[in-house]
Amino acid sequence: MKLTTLAEPLLEFGTGTHICPRTGIEHMGVYDKRDELRRTELRIGIVGRGEGVDLLDEWLAQCRGGIERKKESKLLNLFRGFGGINQSYGFLTRLINSPQYTRTLQKSEITAVVKLPSRADRVERAVELYYEQIRFLAENRSVDVIVCVLPNEMFDSVTSSKEDEDEENELEHNFRRILKAKCMHLGTPLQLVREKTILITKQAGEQQDPATKAWNFCTALYYKGNRTIPWRLVEDTAKLRSCYIGIGFYKSRDGETVSSSLAQVFDEFGHGIILRGTPV
Repeated sequence: MKLTTLAEPLLEFGTGTHICPRTGIEHMGVYDKRDELRRTELRIGIVGRGEGVDLLDEWLAQCRGGIERKKESKLLNLFRGFGGINQSYGFLTRLINSPQYTRTLQKSEITAVVKLPSRADRVERAVELYYEQIRFLAENRSVDVIVCVLPNEMFDSVTSSKEDEDEENELEHNFRRILKAKCMHLGTPLQLVREKTILITKQAGEQQDPATKAWNFCTALYYKGNRTIPWRLVEDTAKLRSCYIGIGFYKSRDGETVSSSLAQVFDEFGHGIILRGTPV
């Protein structure tokens, strides 16, 4: 058997190219820095209970100032430190959060959701609870992305069910998917986080190290909030034209048939492609 190692593709950033997204952002800036009309501020809306809002405020402050790498690891490229997010370095943007951009959930509302006996009811009520606050921010505040902070007990209640509940029926109730689908018409992207994810402690357990979390979190906020790309594949016009298609399979509600759908369709340059089917 002959094994072939494929070379890492070059990625294009603000002032050069590199194979690593994090190295490229650190040393060359985000790809869209060359755009004179790019925005340099990212306004963050927040929905969560009081404790969760405080945790997110602290987490955003840490992200602004930078976070040290995972010291106990010798994998320097894999576990890089996070140098911070500001207008003069890396992402070249400023995160803005304010009480005016924040909607606080009441503890009694969260408790009422958690106590519902059916997971389907818990998911439905939790979606409505967050949707109302998200809609207020999207319609009344000029925010670029809304971060929903989920209390640990609420997350557990909408992602787990009692043993005697029907498993097939439970697959139809996904809090994240339902909430994002319900909020699509508002036009403001969402980012969901759990309270325990942004609670930085020495004993992180199965979680990622804080610097890796910061890289992933800030990249997601930048991509969603600015509606742009922090890097892209280097375009090679001599390269063979290709189309990459992700195919998903799912059962019908009655479980009788299996259907398929397309997702993540893009060309050799990473440009997204929309396929229009026959109207139904």
